Amino acid sequence: MKGELEKFGQPKGLPNPVKLFNDILEMGGEMILCELALENKGIDPKDLCDTRIKITKAPPFLMKVEGAQTFVF
Repeated sequence: MKGELEKFGQPKGLPNPVKLFNDILEMGGEMILCELALENKGIDPKDLCDTRIKITKAPPFLMKVEGAQTFVF
């Protein structure tokens, strides 16, 4: 959500979370959020910090990436 990454500041020994987020997107990475999780937490997609974040339901996402060579964390 807007302003949440900035709250972390610069954690000691870790990359700046805002720069890391932007670098991942600029390098072609994707940020994918679960639609149901957003609804359950009362988060409106308009409140997200970036319009490039994808929102999807978990089952279709899991079916799509089954067996893929992808890191998800």
